[in-house]
Amino acid sequence: MGNHQFAVNDFNKAISMNSEKSEAYYYRGISKMKSKLLFEALDDFTKYISPSNFTLEARLSCKKEKRIPIQAFSMAKVAVS
Repeated sequence: MGNHQFAVNDFNKAISMNSEKSEAYYYRGISKMKSKLLFEALDDFTKYISPSNFTLEARLSCKKEKRIPIQAFSMAKVAVS
């Protein structure tokens, strides 16, 4: 798990201070994905792209980094089957 757990803890704090901070969901999702917490990562990516959090910055980041949430979805799908 390494430093990813520390990162998740930091993002948890950021989200608890401001749950509308969509970037924190995105980066926490990446840390969870790298820690093999695939379903939790998917939940974070879903929150990141939810309409209430979908800022211009989130839209631009999604276009640039769209492969990461898709990769998490694919990995979770394989884990279930």
